[in-house]
Amino acid sequence: MATLEEAVRPEELDPEFLRLGNDELQARTRLLDNEIKQMRNELQRLMHEQQSMRERIKDNQDKIKVNRQLPYLVGNVVEVRPAGRWCGPPPRAAV
Repeated sequence: MATLEEAVRPEELDPEFLRLGNDELQARTRLLDNEIKQMRNELQRLMHEQQSMRERIKDNQDKIKVNRQLPYLVGNVVEVRPAGRWCGPPPRAAV
């Protein structure tokens, strides 16, 4: 495996990095690592939120399908009623 000096030529580096000391380079590396961790966490959170939204959308679509069928079921139930004393006009209240 190539070393860092072999992999990156000095003319490709920003001159600012060449002037920095080891401690400063390590501090910047840690900062970049922390930012990468934060971005990964944010990505995982967004992916989880996206998955939960997809599940909610699927559930809502299923509910819509059920609600489209409901009027037919209610219509059938309303038509079935017992015949008997309720067939006549309602009695009037005494005034």
